[in-house]
Amino acid sequence: VEVVLQNALALNGVSDMHSWHLHGNPFYVVGYGFGTFDEETDPKSYNLVNPVRRDTVSLLPLGWTAIR
Repeated sequence: VEVVLQNALALNGVSDMHSWHLHGNPFYVVGYGFGTFDEETDPKSYNLVNPVRRDTVSLLPLGWTAIR
């Protein structure tokens, strides 16, 4: 299963750094980037060789993070 977390503008028009945590289930961070995730081009930059295993990840302002 792959999940792409997109950090967009909040209702007040601001996008801040945001932490995301999954209790009891570590995941692999396979990619991250700025702007809106593009399912055609962004997966080409994924690290599928030695991705980092985490249970918490920081989402960049106006960015995305892909986890598996």
